Amino acid sequence: MKKEFAYSRERIEKEAAFDLNQKSDKEVWDLFKKGHEGAFGFIYKTHIHDLYQYGIRFCRDGETVKDCIQELFIDLRKSKNLKSTDSIKPYLFKALRFKLLGVLKKSQKIPIIHALGSEYQFNIEVSFEAKIINSQIEEENKMKLQKALSRLSNKQNELLHYFYVEDFSYRQIADIMGFSNVKSARNLIYKSIKRLRVEME
Repeated sequence: MKKEFAYSRERIEKEAAFDLNQKSDKEVWDLFKKGHEGAFGFIYKTHIHDLYQYGIRFCRDGETVKDCIQELFIDLRKSKNLKSTDSIKPYLFKALRFKLLGVLKKSQKIPIIHALGSEYQFNIEVSFEAKIINSQIEEENKMKLQKALSRLSNKQNELLHYFYVEDFSYRQIADIMGFSNVKSARNLIYKSIKRLRVEME
């Protein structure tokens, strides 16, 4: 399967005659949709680490996460009907989330098994806590925050992760979570923050 990602360095360098870093997500994505090899490599290199760190929150089996990421990029490369996007990271997160939940639902070998739309496990990391802690929360309250987060539902933790850590917009969060409208995302995030404050008290 690794050969699916093999692409000529010379071809990339030739196609990437301009700096992709200077282009918007929409421009890079549109180039990828047109078959631009350099854009594909750029997207992969830019997001592979974040995708793995995100995937491991759903499943502690690193190999399963890597397999899903690899399949995701293979699917993207083969697809003839990719949707347009002006934000690549949320697009990839949504696709990986769907793929991971599907794999975990079917697998009997992985301890985290759940169905789409039902309660599932979303692991909390120290880095997540650090993002939420601000100037109003002293260092000595880290443990208190960790306990408070553990009392929230996995969906609430996932919402707070997108909002605080990834800095996604309400619209992007609604899209990833499959909510019917932006208002639902906004209300649930507000309730999650309110619940967190209550637990902190």
